[in-house]
Amino acid sequence: MTKKLLKNVEFNKLSTGNKQKLILARAFVNDPEIVFLDEPTKGLDPPVARRLREKIQHLQKDLGITVILTTHYMSEAEMLCDRIAFINRGKIVAEGTKEELKRMLKMKDKITIETNANVPELKLEGVFAVERDGNQISFYVDSAESRLWDIAKEVAKFGRIKNISVKEVDLEDVFNELAK
Repeated sequence: MTKKLLKNVEFNKLSTGNKQKLILARAFVNDPEIVFLDEPTKGLDPPVARRLREKIQHLQKDLGITVILTTHYMSEAEMLCDRIAFINRGKIVAEGTKEELKRMLKMKDKITIETNANVPELKLEGVFAVERDGNQISFYVDSAESRLWDIAKEVAKFGRIKNISVKEVDLEDVFNELAK
């Protein structure tokens, strides 16, 4: 399969992916020390977005170019940014490394329990926040290893537990807590 030559295609007729690639190439053409990118992967197919993020990482790490990125994709910020600032309603509400931001809220892990029970509000040691989404309850804790058993025992008092998952808190969790 041959690639279609795009050198004579009008910008407005390019695909979103090709427009983003062209904008990125144009941003780096003069070998800048610093580049501002606003939502660089917005609207891109996942494989194209992945390649674009890899290219940005290369420019940062191998060429030493500072990239200031605005994005709503927290996983993208976590992957590409050394320092992160959360802005809510036009104000910076928190700033630091991803580790500093997670420590700021004392949230380390997220324990999500799926149950068919009607579980009331629980006040448990080491639990800093609780979110409910249908039949799932997420507990943000200082240590899943230390808190999992106690939380599961309390939830089980009200009905059957269908599933339990544990994951490390990510930037989206931190932002959601700060934006409350």
